[in-house]
Amino acid sequence: MERQHSNSTSRPDDLLYNHLIHWVKSESPEEMLERFQNLFTDSVNYPDPHIRTALHQLAVSEFADDRFRLVFNRCCYILINNWRQPNLQWAVQELLAILADFSSESYGTSAHRLHKLLCQFTQSEEYGRLQQLAQGSSRGERVGMRFSVPATEPNLLTIHYIQSGFDETSESEASQPLRTLVHRYPFLYDHCLANRCRTIEERDVVHRQKLDTQRTLASNLRDFYHVYIVNSHRQGSAHNPTSLDDEELRRSLLHFTGKVHHGLTYRQAACDFLKRCETAPDFREFKADFYDYLKVAVEPYGNGRFHEKLRDCIHRSCAQHNTHSFSRFLPDVCQDVLKFLVFDKNNLQGSIVTFTDVFNNSGATSLVGLLLKIALLCKQAKEFLERQIAYLFNHHKTSPRKDVKWLEQSLDHLNVAFCTHYYSSDFLT
Repeated sequence: MERQHSNSTSRPDDLLYNHLIHWVKSESPEEMLERFQNLFTDSVNYPDPHIRTALHQLAVSEFADDRFRLVFNRCCYILINNWRQPNLQWAVQELLAILADFSSESYGTSAHRLHKLLCQFTQSEEYGRLQQLAQGSSRGERVGMRFSVPATEPNLLTIHYIQSGFDETSESEASQPLRTLVHRYPFLYDHCLANRCRTIEERDVVHRQKLDTQRTLASNLRDFYHVYIVNSHRQGSAHNPTSLDDEELRRSLLHFTGKVHHGLTYRQAACDFLKRCETAPDFREFKADFYDYLKVAVEPYGNGRFHEKLRDCIHRSCAQHNTHSFSRFLPDVCQDVLKFLVFDKNNLQGSIVTFTDVFNNSGATSLVGLLLKIALLCKQAKEFLERQIAYLFNHHKTSPRKDVKWLEQSLDHLNVAFCTHYYSSDFLT
């Protein structure tokens, strides 16, 4: 008989949770998978009597049809959350295979009630989300590989890795909806994936997938940066983890790591601007300086109508507070400008026209540089930028990739901008 790890007076679901927590930390994944399968497919012969009783109580409860799927969902996440290392991700795939088998007719009559509940679970939203969130695991080697586009549902956090170039996009991939690319952009995870999660365990998986995608992206871009920029392609080779061609990616990396604002990098320019604004007498004067700080990002295109609209947007922002100090209202004016540039639900067509107009006339690098200049001013601005980009993405998520190439390219440049400024400190010229 196995040693008991829970008080027999505990609730049945707590007994089950504590039991799995103990063994997943004590056993190898192979052993834990076998234990998990035996527990739910042959519960009457499971060696721990307290766990047998707890599972029976859960299965026969009058609330089982509603509650069991929630309890079982958490049991699955206990395993997934303990297999975080890349070399254990194969175990997550094995767990998914076990869950798929639960819909088969492989049980005996003694487990009929439990079998019915497990079959119901495989038809539930929880099971669907668990599949979507857990499919980020892969048996393949991760280092040095490149993102590919899965021909699956959009909110799958599936990360495939391939040896061939992504830039050679096939016609079938070009016809896929934009939503299939969501996994490639870490800044979309919180607002396109985590917001759909209903449990802490699901959100934890999304958060870890986000961090893993950031690390993988940073690693690939660092390799590309050192091979094609630092070493000028004199030795080695590196994969391009974007849909941009190699030369376009090289220019993007040079731009976002170089000195592009009066001899300053983007981060230096943001720090210099904020320091100079400490002497601004009021919010009105700050907004005038803010306009000057931004407009250079899109010159000479901005010398026309766009500059006028940008200046008007800044001028109208929090106008009732023009005589106050700027620091209190910095996030507000940043948000107003980002709505103007990216996505404004109250002026949807106008904001999208502005975004595409800047892209077409100034290019994706300058457009993203303009957005980065705002994001670097305060934490709230970066968070708001991510939210507005997610809104824009969701608005076009059903469009074929070939019809919104402007957005895909902008997202790839934003990946480069965020990676070089937030995900890694290794991009030094």
